Amino acid sequence: MSKVASDKRERTKPVMLDDLRTKTYTGVNRRPRRSAACMWKGGVHVARLTSTIMLAVCVLGAGCQPVPTPAAPSPTPVSPQPTSTSLATLAFSPSPLPSATSEPDLPASSSSLEQIQIDAPDLQWPLIASVYLPAAYAEEPDEQFPVLYLLHGLLYTNTQWIELGVPAAADDLFAAGESTPYIIVMPWEHNGTDFEAILIEHLIPSIDAQYRTQRDGAARAIGGLSRGGGWAIRIGLHFPEQFASIGLHSPANFTSAPYFDYWLRGVSPDNLPRISIDIGERDTLRESTEALAASLDLLGIPYTYSVAPGEHNAAYWSSHLREYLRWYGAPWTCTAGTALPTD
Repeated sequence: MSKVASDKRERTKPVMLDDLRTKTYTGVNRRPRRSAACMWKGGVHVARLTSTIMLAVCVLGAGCQPVPTPAAPSPTPVSPQPTSTSLATLAFSPSPLPSATSEPDLPASSSSLEQIQIDAPDLQWPLIASVYLPAAYAEEPDEQFPVLYLLHGLLYTNTQWIELGVPAAADDLFAAGESTPYIIVMPWEHNGTDFEAILIEHLIPSIDAQYRTQRDGAARAIGGLSRGGGWAIRIGLHFPEQFASIGLHSPANFTSAPYFDYWLRGVSPDNLPRISIDIGERDTLRESTEALAASLDLLGIPYTYSVAPGEHNAAYWSSHLREYLRWYGAPWTCTAGTALPTD
């Protein structure tokens, strides 16, 4: 077997900003003096002398004018001016109320987004996850739904996929009938934890217990971007019976690729999950992603691979969201009336 190129990891560190840094007050902040209007000439302040002369002229001139007789008050009352309240009422009059005979518009059914927290004695931190429920979840209370688990990248949280626009993209996809509606779970992976065990032993059982899910590996998929893609291929191939599909979006691969062969011993090629890999043509992880594809080739694991314009950033992933979600939902069909397993 040819040597696989070593994996690359993101090493980006958050930039710390100095909040105590302040601007230094300099002479530039001061107003310029009005030197042109305050000149001295022959020991006399010209501006002050001119002001004194003008004041004296005004006083003498006022003393020479006759004093006017005050006019008698007018008996006609003055009309009151409108108050600020009346002006506001005139300027911003409310819209007319709808007719009593008109029927109110019924609220349209919509998807929902929840956040759950799972606590267990063996968890170092509480497990937090965002859960997207399609509109059909409320419309069809007797229906069970497939589940997609989406994993975030390094230094991000369970909200990364939401900020990229997953809820809106899923709404559009399901409303257009391009995919069977399904639940999307976006967990928060804390660095330094055994996320593989957390997802298999805690997250999946909790989701199946709290929501109307199809509790079958054929109705479950896992995917991730960057570091989340590394987790997705690791978990998906370690537990191939748990997932129907594995999506790797600009994956930051772990060093576990040599263990794929060990994990997949005894697994029928017909039971392997679908695998899709995509990456931007200018992505810094493209070389390690191609090495991952080469290792899958050596093991005879089928997959699809695509390269598109873009880099390792949010602009690339958000522009492909609808493609991702359509691919995950492709193998799923409606299961109305299917009873939940009793496991």
